[in-house]
Amino acid sequence: MALTLLACTGAPDDGSTEHLLVLGSAGEIFIIDPTGREQTDLAVTAEGSVHLQPTWSPNGTRAVWTEIGKGGPTIGLWDGERVQNVTAPLSPFFYLWNPPADRVAFLGDAASGSGIRLGLLDPSGRTASEIDAGQPYYLDWSPAGDQLVTHVAAERLSLLDQSGAATPIDITPGSFLAPDWTELGVLAVGTRATDRVAATGTLSGVQTAARQSSDHLLLFDPISRTTTELSPVDGPVAFAVSPDRAHIAFTSEVGAVQAVLRVMGAQGGEPVQIGEVPAVAFQWSPDSRRLWYLTVDLEAQRLVPRVWEEGRIFDFPGFAPTTAFIRDYLPFWDQYSRSLTVWSADSTRFVYPAAGANGDEIFVQTVAPEAGPLRVTAGAFASWQPQP
Repeated sequence: MALTLLACTGAPDDGSTEHLLVLGSAGEIFIIDPTGREQTDLAVTAEGSVHLQPTWSPNGTRAVWTEIGKGGPTIGLWDGERVQNVTAPLSPFFYLWNPPADRVAFLGDAASGSGIRLGLLDPSGRTASEIDAGQPYYLDWSPAGDQLVTHVAAERLSLLDQSGAATPIDITPGSFLAPDWTELGVLAVGTRATDRVAATGTLSGVQTAARQSSDHLLLFDPISRTTTELSPVDGPVAFAVSPDRAHIAFTSEVGAVQAVLRVMGAQGGEPVQIGEVPAVAFQWSPDSRRLWYLTVDLEAQRLVPRVWEEGRIFDFPGFAPTTAFIRDYLPFWDQYSRSLTVWSADSTRFVYPAAGANGDEIFVQTVAPEAGPLRVTAGAFASWQPQP
């Protein structure tokens, strides 16, 4: 294990408890307060090195990221005081802390080029090891942080312990990416066969029954190993349970329109449709009262942020996304929504990265009528600091 240190001044002290973790335009990584006045550098750029994927711990006291340099990939680890670099067995491109913040699952490419691997980082022991493999690979931690649920190769769901031992879940995965494991259970999309009367007939005119499949949003109980059907769904589906575990937001095809955003109770029921425009990303606010989502303005070639709250929808100025956001984050947003947040801890503001004439910039938007965005700093991507 190789270990290097970078001196830091600690978290900015500007009187607030919320900061942004930023991937800079030149690949540097730093923490900054939302006014842009105080900044703490965590990783600086150097010739031949690349930084990516800065990720807060769920209590906002630590952070990790990837550094790829001439000596191979390392994991940068900030413990609130200083930075240490841990040699990685993979080249990590995604991090997911467990809820107690004592382990970090990460996905990376093997040096052999043989596909995606799952690794596990022990931040205290500063060790990282490989425990599983598959492609594509999606995951979430249990609420206790001792197990993972994995969706691998679009064909199998499993419970995985920290040694890599897997217990299959008896669900045939439907069209979705990342599972969501909360105190309610594991949320996933499953396909089940149904008997339907076929539209075609035989020469005798008798209709025949055909075996067809249909997708449902499912809730799996890892203890009883029972599954509850919550709602039928169509098309590629993304979903997320609200932090208070009272509601589920999900996108599904409605008629000819794909990715329509809907909200329903956590135990199922009739979903409520949110707006008329398809959503390409969404995330609950920490207080569960608001739902941030992005739509696409094709004519203007912009993403348009919106917030739904108690039946109202707030529209905000559209923006051209940075290359890092559109390439690395947006296509896999339901997985990233398990690992980071665009929301401030008080649920009043969200952050987004925009590309413009002045280069890549980070903006903070307050959820209020007539409020305009505030430019914070130059940067390719940013996320808010979670609170304990």
